[in-house]
Amino acid sequence: MRNLPVLFLLLIGVIPSVRGEASLVVRDSLTNFGYLPTKSTATRSTIFYSVGTDTLVINDINTTCDCIKLALDRRRIAPGDSLEVEVIYDSELNVGIKDRYPYIYTNARKEPYRIAVKTITAADMYSIKPITVKPFRVLASDPKDHYNLRFRFEMINTGTAPVPLTLLYNDSEFFAVRLPDEIPAGATVTGEVVLTPEGVRQEFAKSFTFEYHENSGQKVSHTVPVLRRIYKK
Repeated sequence: MRNLPVLFLLLIGVIPSVRGEASLVVRDSLTNFGYLPTKSTATRSTIFYSVGTDTLVINDINTTCDCIKLALDRRRIAPGDSLEVEVIYDSELNVGIKDRYPYIYTNARKEPYRIAVKTITAADMYSIKPITVKPFRVLASDPKDHYNLRFRFEMINTGTAPVPLTLLYNDSEFFAVRLPDEIPAGATVTGEVVLTPEGVRQEFAKSFTFEYHENSGQKVSHTVPVLRRIYKK
């Protein structure tokens, strides 16, 4: 019996240790805002999934540009859990095509993970064809009626063929977006931003993104900023 502790220690020495490994999967590795007006804020949510066997720790984020932020409310994600991350882009005066690739440093590996953020910032949004949105920035506020929920905008098809529309993203916490399925050739139709109860209660700077196909068949994304200000009486 005296040899049991020694035998136990020897057995521990030959049993392999089991060590968990962290791993990250990003739901949308590409955030394409498409056309966006200058001096505007565009937002879109993505999901970080912890798919390893150990807790994923986000050690650092380098967005490579002050114009981009990745907003997250925690930096540790348990195995099998996920985290919603908001991608925020401030266009300022960065006119033209801009591709950014933020670095995400974790405990999963030495090399950082990367996502892509793409925009085409336009100084004159009314020059974009064949689809033009007026106004190109929706102000979801009514100084005369704080509880007004509905804010309309026009969508103009200047082309010679009908254009189907697809809503890619809107921030459903604050508002819903109603778009027509298609804009006939040469027609003007109406879209609508409808505030949620949460959207009525607070100020925000968000956006929605829709998509259509050009005559060449190429997909085009178009982001419309949505701003809410609460006016004091």
